[in-house]
Amino acid sequence: MPSEQSQHVLTAKRRHLNALELQAAKFGLHCPAHITIEIEDLRRELGAPLPSEEESQPQQNAAQSPGPTQATDSARPTTAHESEPAVAANQDNDPAQHLSALLANAKTPNALREPCLPSLITPPLIHIPAGSFRMGSSEAHRRFTEACEQPQHSLSLPDYWIGQTPITNAQFRPFVEGGGYTTHAYWTPLGWQWREQYQIFQPRYWEHDQFNQADYPVVGVSWFEAVAYCNWLSAQSSHLFRLPTEAEWEKAARGPDGWIWPWGNTWQATACNNKESGYDRPTLINQHRSGASPHGVLDMAGNVWEWCSTQTHKPYPYELEDEWTEAYLATHIGRSLRGGSWRSSRNQVRGAYCHAMGQSYRLVDFGFRVVSDLKV
Repeated sequence: MPSEQSQHVLTAKRRHLNALELQAAKFGLHCPAHITIEIEDLRRELGAPLPSEEESQPQQNAAQSPGPTQATDSARPTTAHESEPAVAANQDNDPAQHLSALLANAKTPNALREPCLPSLITPPLIHIPAGSFRMGSSEAHRRFTEACEQPQHSLSLPDYWIGQTPITNAQFRPFVEGGGYTTHAYWTPLGWQWREQYQIFQPRYWEHDQFNQADYPVVGVSWFEAVAYCNWLSAQSSHLFRLPTEAEWEKAARGPDGWIWPWGNTWQATACNNKESGYDRPTLINQHRSGASPHGVLDMAGNVWEWCSTQTHKPYPYELEDEWTEAYLATHIGRSLRGGSWRSSRNQVRGAYCHAMGQSYRLVDFGFRVVSDLKV
């Protein structure tokens, strides 16, 4: 059995391979040799099959690939890999690899291989070093904590990079205007069905002047939209982005010592945008720098609730698992939100506070930030 650390290394390598495959899919027949060589080396190292002659000709396959078919079983939605026979053979239960295959076999490959806009905005990331932290709340704080926060325990995570701020309207705009809402490949099967049923083409409050300023966090987005954005950003940047797990979010917010709020264990009303601040709306993402976490991450308390990949009611002690597989993302289960918002009490903006909602909820104070396993 591989050690936990070696398993994390293998997971990071697989995700790096997925990101390279995304990049290769965008280049098509003109993929640079160094990318092809690195993909082949990683596939050999990981024991993955090397691409066949057909797979190495994405433009030709794209013209011949059949489009998605409609679901015929009303009791179970047809997943994307079931409706794309040419893709299914190479599916490895990872949405990034699935997205890579969809990009290579798309009916309109040029539209997917070129960046949607020339000025793609990639969010700045903060490195969170590998190591342990205290997750959850202690018995000493039971009077104001939730049952889902206990027991407090030590959890070790590999290193990762997390968005310094929530995704802003400016960063989300290329996704809206560049086909993010109309490209099936970026969405989970349930997310695409939801988007089609309700004809969703932009965040819920996209046209509201109170919420749509460029450097304000995007709000009114569902978990489905947050996942689609991560897949879109991965395809456009050739680098895998995803939502943070609850554990990754909490470590970035509280630091290794498990502070109550990002800035420490004493409440400071001026360090964040919550109900007591009196703004009654989102604020600029860099407005409360005094409330930065020990790692330098901003807005981890208040401003907007942030979607995580973790399914609702995950028990403590928290057990590590890959929360960015197709199977994990495809389940019809509510998802966690962290951090509180401008409408939350000081108790709700604690780093350990747990909250969850259904995947389709698009409340006025719901946003998200992204995570990457590798440095951009």
